[in-house]
Amino acid sequence: MLLTLGHQNFLQPQSIDPAAAYLHATVNEAQASFDVRDFRLGAGIFQSTYQSRSNLANNLSASRRITSSLDASVNYFRAFAGTGSRMSNLSGSLRETISPRISLLQVINYSQGRTNVLYGGSYLSNRFTVGVDYQTLYLPFHANPFSQGISVTLRIRLFGGLQVNAQTFRSADGRLRYTASGETALNGNFRPAGGDGQNAFKHLRYVVRGRVQDETGNPVEGAALLVGEELVITNASGEFLVRRKTAGILPLQVVFQEFLNPASFRVIGAPRTVMPSPDSTASDVRVILGRN
Repeated sequence: MLLTLGHQNFLQPQSIDPAAAYLHATVNEAQASFDVRDFRLGAGIFQSTYQSRSNLANNLSASRRITSSLDASVNYFRAFAGTGSRMSNLSGSLRETISPRISLLQVINYSQGRTNVLYGGSYLSNRFTVGVDYQTLYLPFHANPFSQGISVTLRIRLFGGLQVNAQTFRSADGRLRYTASGETALNGNFRPAGGDGQNAFKHLRYVVRGRVQDETGNPVEGAALLVGEELVITNASGEFLVRRKTAGILPLQVVFQEFLNPASFRVIGAPRTVMPSPDSTASDVRVILGRN
């Protein structure tokens, strides 16, 4: 069972005037998820306050793996008390894994007498990753606090280990926003303070890098891998990186007991060994995990 408690404060500008006071809202939430046989069940409650308005809402969810490549889920959201409107939102989704690189997503959403059918998916390669997904968010500034929004993610790996990221998200007022970032690993013959030439940092020319994802193509954060004798933990994008002085075949092992991710996984596909390569030519190692 996984229990999550949260308290959030939101500030929202009223106008383009930087001197104008900001609107303030607070959200308290409690969510729990647990496994019952082959089902993953979840429930949550949200309480928000905005100016003189308050709202109380809940959500229920259920998901199940239908086949080895097909996952289904149902989510029900309802605002049932407070000064806001009494509204509900029902959505169902199917995510199909076509291959370790490609997944497809279909979402049916019913709210206020209207039905929408949405499509998304993801594609992964050594050079770039693109994904289109949908999320139901709790927006405290809205009369109907539950709103479904699109999330588009793009990652491009350029030369020299440089990676460029772009992503869309929805702010607390429901508007579509954009964010972009870049990241790389800086290395070279740096010399530590107070050191001499004999203690200079030696450049690690070879790397093993890759990505851990689940069977639907989503990254797995907090996964633990043993590459040779070095333990490495994946970041929020499911990525890991190990640097070596020399090339040579190294064993690779998924170490479940060292996971920081609280979910339960099993190995679907992972190489038994990896070969470090020069940074400029190294290709991604793919590790696919299934959710139990």
